[in-house]
Parts: sequence; C-alpha cells; structure tokens
Amino acid sequence: MLVGRSAESARIDGLLNGVRGGTGGALMLLGEPGIGKSALLQYAGRQATGMRQLAIVGVAAEAALPYAGLSELFRPVLWGLEALPARQSRAIKLALGAGEDGATDALAVYAGVLALLAEVASREPLIIIVDDAHWLDIETVNALAFVGRRIEDESIGLLLGARSGESFEMDRVPQLRLGGVDQAAAAALVGRAGYDLAPDVVRALCDVVAGNPLALLELPGVLDADQRAGRRPLDDPLTVTASVERAFLTRIDRLDADGRQALLLAAASDSDDVETIRRAAPAAATGLEHAERIGLVRVQRGRIGFWHPLVRSAVYAAATDEERRAVSPRSRPGSTVTPTTLRTLITSWSRPSTLPCPKTPSACERFWKPSWSCRRPKMFSPGPGCATRPYGLDPAGASSSR
Repeated sequence: MLVGRSAESARIDGLLNGVRGGTGGALMLLGEPGIGKSALLQYAGRQATGMRQLAIVGVAAEAALPYAGLSELFRPVLWGLEALPARQSRAIKLALGAGEDGATDALAVYAGVLALLAEVASREPLIIIVDDAHWLDIETVNALAFVGRRIEDESIGLLLGARSGESFEMDRVPQLRLGGVDQAAAAALVGRAGYDLAPDVVRALCDVVAGNPLALLELPGVLDADQRAGRRPLDDPLTVTASVERAFLTRIDRLDADGRQALLLAAASDSDDVETIRRAAPAAATGLEHAERIGLVRVQRGRIGFWHPLVRSAVYAAATDEERRAVSPRSRPGSTVTPTTLRTLITSWSRPSTLPCPKTPSACERFWKPSWSCRRPKMFSPGPGCATRPYGLDPAGASSSR
C-alpha cells in the first residue's frame, strides 16, 4: 500500500476487481506534478495480476501527431485486427499509417478501437494504463474517451494520469483529483527516504509543498544541516515543480561528462533502448550506471526510464545549447532522415505549442527540407527517396529550447 494513499489505492483495487469479474470501468487521476499519479498507476500495474496490460506514456513531442498514442498502445495487439469487421480494421490501419490513402473515418476508428480491445479482453481481462495523458494527441484522447464510456459490460479497465491545469478533458469519464498527503504520511515519506529531519521541519516542509509526495522525498536533499535541524528557516518557497527540479539539478551536477551526455541523449529522444544510447555515446554505459545509483533513472531489461518526468525536463534544462546541439542528429555530417532521427529531432527541438504541425505533403516540403509523407506522421512513413537524402532543417519561428 502506498503511503498516505489508502483510499486512492482502494479505488483502484475496486476497479481491477470489477474488471476481473466482467465489469469494466475507467478512472482518470488528476493532480499537479509529483502528487502521486505515476505512483498510483505503477501500483495498479503491480496489482493487475492475471490480467493483460497495455501501457503507454504520453510524449510531449508527439502531441501534435494524430493517433501517435494509439500507434504505441496497439503495437502488442495488432494481431487482433484480423478479427474486426473490414471497415473498422481498414479505418484503424489508415489511422496508424499502415493502410491505403484515404480519409480517416473517426467513428469507424473509435468503434474499431473498442472492438479491438474487446477482442483482446475476450481472452483475458485487460487493463490499459496511460501516464502523462495530457501529452497525448487529441485523436488518441478522443478514442480512449469513447472506449471509457462504453466498457461497462467488458472485462476492460482504463486508468489514466494527467496533470491538473492542462487543457485536457475526457467527458463523462470518472475523475479522481489527488491532493497532498497529511502530516503523518509526510513524516513517513521523509523517514522512508532516509532523511533525519526535526519534526517541526517536516511539518513546515509539508505545509510549504502542500503535502506533495515527490517534493517531500526530494527537497530534504537540498536543505543544509541547520535547516534540517530546524536552526535556520526554510528558504522562501518556489513552486513545487521548480523546487523539485532544483533538487534533481543538484543530483545531475554530481554526474561526470559521460553521465550528463547519456542522460541528455535519453532526454532528447523518445528511445528508451540502452543499446541505442550506448551506440550514440560509447562511454555512456558507466554514466548510466552512476545516474541509476543516485536515483535519476532506472535501467531494467535494456530499457531506460526516468525516475520522474521532471528529471527529464531538469536534464534538458541543465544542458547548454552546445550540448543540446551535440546530441541532435542534424549536427552530424552526412545524416539522413530516418524514423529514429526524425523522432529525435521533434523530441529535442521544441515544445508542442511551438512545433509546426505539417498536415500535408506540401506543408511538409516547406518545413522538412526533403519531402516527407506526413499523412500519418507518427508512423514516419517517408516519401519516395526521402530515407536516403541528406537533410537540413529550417526551423523558422520554432523555439530551440524547452
């Protein structure tokens, strides 16, 4: 059971038990960064024994790419398309960029998504877990909302985590707004993290960060000995997000150049494959091990995971412009456009709010120097000859930093 989250954990347990019994349901967790959404979703994954799990994390750089989230979610279950009616199967293939040219029928896509998930759930109960849902593309959001409103008679559960305050909505999908933990839970969290803080300091810190669990775990690490003992007051509080990022920056500063480069490569790309990072920076292996030891990343089964999304943003913010350019594929002589390099460019280049979203081949031609078939950009299907042509970028009007 998570510290200070017994009621929320029980709500998730109830949803999972219902799914096992054939009664589907959806639940959206809302709250500020660090409030515990990811921890609760991970708890759900651990509790979902005997169930098929499909899990994705929203990527800010793909928020403007239609159906990018679905393309990632459906990778393990595309075999189920063969069981769908031809119209629905064709609509999903079109949406994912794997079909013939033609207009996408949104209703057929949404109905096909529901039918595909029901087909998977007919074999074993299914739980879908989506973290950072506020960064999903709107087409994926609408498809999942369609599903969430229609699964009461299916063995399907849908759990999502999204930041409050973002322009993110799912009509008629139940919500659970997360607040801060109480003083007792705050003391337990600080103690579990191994910090020796005076009780008055724990209470003051809990008040300052409004019981934000991530802040309670991370901010004691940036307090000096007098502050921890209560002999000197806490600094004027920043926002929770800025304060936690500052704590992560303190850890990042402990890394050597190899460690910082390894983390920057991972932060500037949506690839979580360790071997990909090692090929890009042969000395990165040692750096990753150090970053894992000090609690910035987790490396499991050849995959890199940032301990929290704010670690990724802190890594990128800590890098100089020169360091960012060094990990960008456009700075490498003789580079060519490939799905991997294009994903990396989009991820490392700009926030979704400033990233142009070419919807047509002609717009794409103006933005990406080689022509690029952007009918379904999240699948990154190159136009004829694109994959072998040298490229450059003309980022007019786009931001170069996050």
